Amino acid sequence: MSWPTVEDGTLRPFPSADESFVDPRFAERVLAPLVAVDLAAINPQWSGWLPIVAPYEPAEGYVGERTTGVHSYFARTNWLGFELTPDGRLDFKGDWSFFEHYAHPSRSLAAHYEDQLAGFTQTRALAREHGALIHLQDLEYYPLEQLLTRPQDWLVDVADPQPYGANWQHPRLFELGGIEHGEEYGLSGVGGTDVHPLMPNGDRFHFVASVVGAHYLPRGANEVLVFFEPTSRTVLVTFDYD
Repeated sequence: MSWPTVEDGTLRPFPSADESFVDPRFAERVLAPLVAVDLAAINPQWSGWLPIVAPYEPAEGYVGERTTGVHSYFARTNWLGFELTPDGRLDFKGDWSFFEHYAHPSRSLAAHYEDQLAGFTQTRALAREHGALIHLQDLEYYPLEQLLTRPQDWLVDVADPQPYGANWQHPRLFELGGIEHGEEYGLSGVGGTDVHPLMPNGDRFHFVASVVGAHYLPRGANEVLVFFEPTSRTVLVTFDYD
């Protein structure tokens, strides 16, 4: 496994909505395409491009926790599921009313969306102009020229095993394998060194990569983690918050 990079052509920062989604008309209003990764760079037995995406929600709490009435196996609190098409686009495996933007619109949520979209648009514009990922908050303290000499990493982890010790690793949120119980793991006694989601039939998902969501979105998650089940080409995205 080689670390994917923009320079070797295995990373594509900020793919378009049309490149990233089967249904961009609905998806682009609630999901931000952050960076696409060549799956063969993660595992030579895989193929195609996988867009790493993050929702503009939540304004607080977890995405999906206020729309439980439309939850499914692949769309539930803090978890989003997609089918990855052969041409590298994501097909959401849930109802679009999973997102509060569609289910329960409000002025406060609209303001949150405006802030998220404005920040994402600015970050994307800087990246396209300078070829680097710049954390917008850093611009409040340092000149752009200085930040361009030490840009943020597009990815923070790649390939199995997934990063250890995150608060998404709780079986009440999703069916997981590799769970170890014991207070030494924290997380209310739940943890492990190879925790992974499971398909309904028990097949395991493999960790692909993670990004720092807050480097792409003003109020992004501390970490956006992406998992892949190659037989069904199912993608799962979850979020870790400090």
